[in-house]
Amino acid sequence: MKRKIFIFLVLLIIVFMVPSLYRLIVAKVSDYPILSDEDKDRITHINSLDEIDLNKYNSFVNEDENFRFTLYMQKHPPKEYRHISVFSTLEYIGNNESIKIWSANPYYGYKVKDSDDEYFVQWIVEAEEVITEIVKGNIIVLPFLKTRGYSSDDTKAFYWKEFGKDPYFRLPTGKYELTATTLFSLSEKYKEYDNEIVIDFEVTK
Repeated sequence: MKRKIFIFLVLLIIVFMVPSLYRLIVAKVSDYPILSDEDKDRITHINSLDEIDLNKYNSFVNEDENFRFTLYMQKHPPKEYRHISVFSTLEYIGNNESIKIWSANPYYGYKVKDSDDEYFVQWIVEAEEVITEIVKGNIIVLPFLKTRGYSSDDTKAFYWKEFGKDPYFRLPTGKYELTATTLFSLSEKYKEYDNEIVIDFEVTK
């Protein structure tokens, strides 16, 4: 009986230790650090303004006669491999009750790059044309989602694989440029509607 209990306890310890050991090994091999305990409860993708306190964000606005496009980034200075909270909103402010846009999916995108590499791209997922109606006064939240392609022969392939899998937005120290842009047309005769916001930010230790 004691032997069975001992074996059971050993197996239980192994079950709890294996995931932690796996994460440690992956972090060591890929050079992509484990997520901190402080970040685990943070929201990875802002999908609604009800989820957050806007007072904790800096806002950057690009507005014309049709749309108010706003990029939000956390006020707290970004730290090395700590989650950075970013999202955008789009609001139709024109003269009509609503407006139709023609686009692929999604109809917005983000880019983050440093001086050497394009760290992160969220761009067109589906190329098939979609028609979307945007009602005046509705504030649409555009989540900041991560995608990242890489080549298997890339010297940083393991790093980019882990970077792409991680739903949190974490970066090493450095200076970066963040671009948020709309990717749609205001008519069937495709003519891209240009509305872009570019900001610089720095990640420190």
